[in-house]
Order: sequence, then C-alpha cells, then structure tokens
Amino acid sequence: MNPDTSSAVELALGWQRAASAHDVDRVLALSDENIEVGGPRGSSRGHQVVRDWVARTGITLEPLRVFAHAGAVVLEQRATWNIEGIPASAKVIGAVFRVSHGVVTSVVRYDSLDEALAAAGLGVEHETSG
Repeated sequence: MNPDTSSAVELALGWQRAASAHDVDRVLALSDENIEVGGPRGSSRGHQVVRDWVARTGITLEPLRVFAHAGAVVLEQRATWNIEGIPASAKVIGAVFRVSHGVVTSVVRYDSLDEALAAAGLGVEHETSG
C-alpha cells in the first residue's frame, strides 16, 4: 500500500474510532468544514450535521474489512445504533470515505459492502490489511 493510501486508511479508521467513542471534537478535527455525510435518506454537509449525527445516533462502528485506492476508503463495518427510546440495532454496512488534504471530505453509508465498493469504484483487489 502506498503512503497516500495508508494515510487515507488511517484517517478513515481514526474518524470511525472517534465517532464510535462519541468524541465529537475529534471527529470534527478529522473532518473538512464542508464534509458530506450521507446515507439512504440523502446527504447533508458541514460540521453541524456531523455533530447532530453523532449525538442523535449513539452509533458504534466496528471495522470488519478495509478497501482503499486513490483517496477512497471503503470500510465494511458492524454498526450499532443506540438511539434513545429505541431498542439497539446492529447491521453490517459499507461506508465510503473520501479523503483529501489530510481530512475526511465525505462519508456515505450504504446498506452493503457491494454497494459501497461500486459507489467508490473499488473492487476486491483493493482490500488492505487496514
């Protein structure tokens, strides 16, 4: 793995760890000011969106597999949502992280690894050891 790809993977994994720890300040420090956060219901941009998302979802993310190439990182993750008043639910998902200039510029969730890989233009040959 080349140094740029390795750096992108570490950044995406660090963002994921910070989100799982509900460390909003760290997530924001790793995020572009105009970060895109998206999923099945569409996408929005900016630090306030990230702040609200971390607070609202109570999410924890466990990385399972990592794929990366040219600033795109796909993480297969076990996501558990801990939303107040709703029983916790877990699901294996795919997320596409876009990294540029040392920050995460986009995080978009997909319902499966295959969807995430297709969206990022990556394939199984891009799997890394993370």
